[in-house]
Amino acid sequence: MIGFIDLGIMGSRMAENLLNSGYSLIVYNRTKDYIIHNRFPAEFPLEHMHKDLHLVAQSAYERGIALPLANLAKELYGLAKPYGWGQDDFSAVYRLLSGQK
Repeated sequence: MIGFIDLGIMGSRMAENLLNSGYSLIVYNRTKDYIIHNRFPAEFPLEHMHKDLHLVAQSAYERGIALPLANLAKELYGLAKPYGWGQDDFSAVYRLLSGQK
């Protein structure tokens, strides 16, 4: 018997192969209730991502390393925070860029 906690996007193929090979399979899907109730809480909020990107940018600057895309991401995450999206996940950046304010 093989067990999984949440298969994710790519795991369904693995589960299919295991079942076709004769193994029994148990899967615990921790997101089922989220889907049923159309509720998708942030696992890692934007404000934490912004803080981490700030630390990365600061550390890179101190070492003379250019990280232009990390800095761009940091700025985008920072622009989304004033709209009250700090507790949302990175989809807040999509809302920002698509004009959903």
